[in-house]
Amino acid sequence: MSVEAGKVFSVVKDNPWVEGCTLSSEVMKTAAGEVQVFSLAPHTRISPESYANTRLWYVESGTFDVERTDKQAFQVHTGELYAVPLDEPIGITTEEGCIYLELSFPKGSVSELKLERGSAVKLVSHLPYQQGKIINMDLMQAKGAHFALMSFFEDTALSEHAAPGRALVFDVAGSTTITYNGTPHKLTAGEHFIFDKGGKHAVHADTDYTMALLILDD
Repeated sequence: MSVEAGKVFSVVKDNPWVEGCTLSSEVMKTAAGEVQVFSLAPHTRISPESYANTRLWYVESGTFDVERTDKQAFQVHTGELYAVPLDEPIGITTEEGCIYLELSFPKGSVSELKLERGSAVKLVSHLPYQQGKIINMDLMQAKGAHFALMSFFEDTALSEHAAPGRALVFDVAGSTTITYNGTPHKLTAGEHFIFDKGGKHAVHADTDYTMALLILDD
């Protein structure tokens, strides 16, 4: 079952790993895409699989090694976003354990991806802060889906507006106040928030603040 809109939640705190196991659960799902959380205990792995659709893995906690055929293992760390290569066997191993989000989109739906498949970017350092400004960078465009990264200088804000689809906020760094349907909610790094389509919300950066935002059409 998807996470309820309008409540602050933590993927890491809400999905602790189980010794010797790998776990997965649904965070958000529409016809335009879905988000799942995976919790891998130390010394576990996910066997190599090939993916015909676009998938992005965002590490919330820990580190994992990406296994690729005939290529040296590639390590992905906390706070990094990894764009999974298409149609190539990809596996994951972790020695210390890890918790990550998987964003997946229907085959052929992605029209623009400003990330190199097979590489990782650290989101907190991907955009600068500029005094008095909010900076937006689109990371992906797809049919019915939009994924963006935003940096807010301290005390900048977005006035109240309505979400065009179901939306997931990732607090990448800093702290913010999100007012949703008239109720303020404090978020700090590592926490998340979901808006329902049409949900009225405003964003105020309490510190320098970086967030990722995924919007999915219903």
